[in-house]
Amino acid sequence: MKKVLLIIMLALLTASSAVAQLRGQAPRRERINRERYERSRYADVADLRLRAAGTLEEELGPVMEKQVRLLIIDGQLNNKDLQYIQKLCRRSKVFGADGKEVDNYIDIDMSRTRINNGGSFFTSTNRDVLSSNMFSSCSHLRSIVLPDRLRLIDRGAFRNCYDLEDVVLPRGLEAIGDEAFYGCNELINVYLPDGMTTVGNSAFNGCTRLRNIYIPSSIFRIGDRAFEKTAVTDIYLPDRLEYLGAGAFNGSNLRSLYIPRLTEIGNNDLGKLANCSEIIVDPDNRYYTTEGGALYDRNLTTLLAYPTALRGVLYVPDGVQRIANYACYNCEGLSAVELPGSVTSIGAYAFAGCKSLRSIDLPSRCTNFGKAAFLNTPITSINLPQGTTVIREDLFKDCVQLTHIDIPESVNTIETDAFHNCRTLQAVVIPDGVVSLPKSVFEGCNNLASVKLGNGLKEIGEYTFKKCKQLREVIMPASLRTIGKNAFRDCDIAHLELNEGLLSIGDNAFSENQLIEFVIPSTVSHIGKKVAEKNKQLGRIVCRGAVPAKLDKVSNDKVALIVPADAVNNYKQADNWKKFKNIIGQ
Repeated sequence: MKKVLLIIMLALLTASSAVAQLRGQAPRRERINRERYERSRYADVADLRLRAAGTLEEELGPVMEKQVRLLIIDGQLNNKDLQYIQKLCRRSKVFGADGKEVDNYIDIDMSRTRINNGGSFFTSTNRDVLSSNMFSSCSHLRSIVLPDRLRLIDRGAFRNCYDLEDVVLPRGLEAIGDEAFYGCNELINVYLPDGMTTVGNSAFNGCTRLRNIYIPSSIFRIGDRAFEKTAVTDIYLPDRLEYLGAGAFNGSNLRSLYIPRLTEIGNNDLGKLANCSEIIVDPDNRYYTTEGGALYDRNLTTLLAYPTALRGVLYVPDGVQRIANYACYNCEGLSAVELPGSVTSIGAYAFAGCKSLRSIDLPSRCTNFGKAAFLNTPITSINLPQGTTVIREDLFKDCVQLTHIDIPESVNTIETDAFHNCRTLQAVVIPDGVVSLPKSVFEGCNNLASVKLGNGLKEIGEYTFKKCKQLREVIMPASLRTIGKNAFRDCDIAHLELNEGLLSIGDNAFSENQLIEFVIPSTVSHIGKKVAEKNKQLGRIVCRGAVPAKLDKVSNDKVALIVPADAVNNYKQADNWKKFKNIIGQ
């Protein structure tokens, strides 16, 4: 306990230092006044005291409209004035007093203004609210000092103000709405005033240069993805914070994270923190705890997150039942995982991108796997426990060093791209309970030389075995009814046995192989385009059916077409079949 408290104290001291530094950077009225004085002699400064709301354009005048780059306003503003400010922020050109074009930006000081209610800009009748989208996409707005009496910045108020570098928030501000500063790429520092309580969802999402954020002790809610994709490296979360939104710092540069006593994390999702090497939880937090550097729920039943920048072995304690979605996502230094027998499920993307993870032993009870759980890992061999029923989409996709996998007989579903691009996988046995192999399941498995298809298989989907360049022989089960387009394209098949009962063959299904003979069962009723094109050794096509199948487009028309003796005329008269040069009855 002493060690934990010491760690927390060190974290708080570090954070306090950062806070003090950021407080020193916080905008001050003195700085604003100083800039006014320093720039007052320039022709691009307009300091206006409005006699009434709605007179801003008139007071500024057409000449200054083209020149102003520092606009200081005192008085009441209405909808007309705000629309005019938007116009100034979106000017295509700005000119100096000599008529020459100058850098196009505008700084606005609204600290002494009051916004009247009403008009299309307003979703509230309270004039202390900066309403939704009020300054959104004001592409040349560089800085703004907001009204002193403002209490709420509503949804999207400054969304996509790409050149906004500085915003001075008033002391009485209570809340910042969803996406209020979304995509403000040039913001570097944000000082949230004392007394403020709420930061909305995605409020500063996409502010890619935002490095410093001061969060006051009054804040009790930070919304989902509020600071996603920012450059923040250190953050102090106040003790009063009750809700930290899902992925609040997702994609940021956070190096460590302290979770206060009252804080609950939205969906238990911290997001992807590529540089984080430390997660610290207040000992009195009722939702979470840490073990070996990893974040767990308070009851130690679910592994929620492992610091991405940590290296070495993850030892999951006994009693843990679930590895959460994204728990170890992109933990490139994670070299091994020791799972207890209590684990029953591994969530989506749980170990995806763990580029040092070469092996993992799955407990016998672990039979549930989320999408892409092992995506792009260097594991070489894995045995799925008996009782597993579904192999999820992308589960082993891009596992380029996977040479062996045992698929248990209990599996009845294999989803799209499950083994896509497993380049060193050599053999696979499909259980009899699998009815369909969907799109691209084994596409790009360059070394796959042996495939045993289950007796219950009815459908082979599009691109399922495309570019399996070592695949030389395929025997279809009697249950098969459909082969999708490009299913075996660009393989190395020389021997092919298609089953009676097969109904359709898709476009390019067997193109770019080594077939010498292509035999089409009598039950096939539809054949797509170019099904056996670019088989350089192909000598003949054999059709077993007396009634020609529908053929979408003729190819290989110079190859001998062998048909039943009593069906030669049928083929010579059938669409596309009749284009074959040599139709032989046999």
